[in-house]
Amino acid sequence: MLLPRSVRRRSNIWRVYRKSKGVSFGFGQANVWFATGRNENNELNNFLNRIVKQIEEYNGDNWIDMSVDRRINN
Repeated sequence: MLLPRSVRRRSNIWRVYRKSKGVSFGFGQANVWFATGRNENNELNNFLNRIVKQIEEYNGDNWIDMSVDRRINN
């Protein structure tokens, strides 16, 4: 899923942690994060459960679908 920019910027809704923000998990310098260690870290486990649920329940625009639709229709 690729959220539209206006939706992505709603950090109160789509909060993604950066490791430098005082939590023991999250994105570092790269915009890729392999979320390992959920069994040892309850806060990480709760975050992953919340974000997966949020993604599964999202029913707004998906820019990946829009890109595929444009290629098919052109």
